[in-house]
Amino acid sequence: MDSAQRQVNLRDFLPLRAGGHTKGFSMKNFLKLFGIIALIAVIGFSMAGCKNDDENDGTDPILNETDSVLNGIWVQTVIGNDDGYTYIVELELKLNNGSFEASGGIQGETLSPIEKGTYTTSGNSMTLQATHYHYEGNWRTKDQLKSIGVSDGDIDVWFASHTGIWSVSGSTLTLGTGTDAETFSRKN
Repeated sequence: MDSAQRQVNLRDFLPLRAGGHTKGFSMKNFLKLFGIIALIAVIGFSMAGCKNDDENDGTDPILNETDSVLNGIWVQTVIGNDDGYTYIVELELKLNNGSFEASGGIQGETLSPIEKGTYTTSGNSMTLQATHYHYEGNWRTKDQLKSIGVSDGDIDVWFASHTGIWSVSGSTLTLGTGTDAETFSRKN
């Protein structure tokens, strides 16, 4: 993914300011922001290559991890700056024995659900597949979104399967490698 695709103009999604007060808030755009950020996290690690299973000689601790090390709530903080305003957005990724749920919001406020689905691991490779996307206050499947007129393009992006490398070190979950790596901290 090139860096232009990773850019998010926060002004398109967050409240406008006037005299220190917020106005013009659009929940649809607000949730769209978190969908984009969640996709950045998922796509960021999906772009990385995976080790071949034949390379596992039993000495690599990451390749010998089990799903249980992933279980828990993982949090990522994203800091954005738009015209001198700094925004701190929090993403929460709940992983539980093959199920995931992603939520996001302004740090310190109630997080809004984004998507949920399943994940599988094989060694240090993880595949995420969304089964539901939170839209207009409800969890919806692909078919339900199509029936209310959501574009096929959006649905294809939201429900695309993503595979990439994962690792856990202490209380840090890393999805991807290098500059595409996304890190999350275990929530207590």
